[in-house]
Amino acid sequence: MPSNRNYTTHWPWNRRKELPSLNAPTSLKNGKIEKTESGGSRFQWCPSDLPEAMGDDWAHTKDEFFYTINSNNYRATEFNKQDNSNATICLGDSFTFGIGVRDEDTWPYKLNELLGTVNWNLGSGGSSNKDILYTLHQFISNGYIPKNVFVTWSWNHRKVISNKINNFISSNPVDHLDYKTGDVEAYNLQRKLLANALERELQLEDITSLQHGMIDGETAYTQDLHHLEDPNNRIARAGVFLSDQTDDDYLRFYTERLGVIALCEANNIAFKEAFVDVQLAKFADSYIIPSQGWKTGKYAMWTGSLQEDFARDNGHYGPKTLTNIANYFYNET
Repeated sequence: MPSNRNYTTHWPWNRRKELPSLNAPTSLKNGKIEKTESGGSRFQWCPSDLPEAMGDDWAHTKDEFFYTINSNNYRATEFNKQDNSNATICLGDSFTFGIGVRDEDTWPYKLNELLGTVNWNLGSGGSSNKDILYTLHQFISNGYIPKNVFVTWSWNHRKVISNKINNFISSNPVDHLDYKTGDVEAYNLQRKLLANALERELQLEDITSLQHGMIDGETAYTQDLHHLEDPNNRIARAGVFLSDQTDDDYLRFYTERLGVIALCEANNIAFKEAFVDVQLAKFADSYIIPSQGWKTGKYAMWTGSLQEDFARDNGHYGPKTLTNIANYFYNET
């Protein structure tokens, strides 16, 4: 769906020297679509903010063209190297893309207005922190070197998984595994991994409550413990296997963050950061700041602490909260 990554355009799966893209909108999932003069598109909604999901406060917006994307399907202006010295890249997940709010209410739009810079919003739905590193690397390697980079780090449990072994890596990676989407290969991998973890072959009915599979294992684990009577059942134990709360997972984020910082320092790019995942913010406070300091405020900012409202899907941050995030970054610049 739009806002999610089209991995066939992303390195290392894409072996061409070009910029990455997100998936294009479709009328089935995004309502009416129209082309813009710059080569991008406008559409009405994302799957999580369909009209039936909107609260009363947002019902009047159901017919609006809420989302404007460029020719690479990012919610940004068209990418032009001539803007390098006055461009700001914003990286993150759906909270950065801006699910459920108008273009002008996203925090990248608001921040760029404050800074007077060109808005290169590279936020994408479901993004992992590895996606953030890979995307920035691909832009810089293709000569798109901005003045600033602002990151809201995503959830630590998200991973990028190639769904089959084919030579070196799969040509068809997935970032969310959900058998209900009809992705048979993705579902088969999920089933195989769980079967291996439990040392037995699982039946289809045993796995139906795992909504996000390998990538969103923490969610599956939480749901299973809350909704299944026996915490020792196979699905709950699979959730434990899938959850990402080990030392290695925090070290993985540590390495991904180092990669982003190294790219910025090597190209004289100003870098600021905050966190969507409160546990990663705590990790930074406890294990990064004491030894290495911090350049975005006195401590690691969890964006949830700035929340005042919700978007029209009643799940993502609303305009007031996104304004708070933009102001926070601006005040720390």
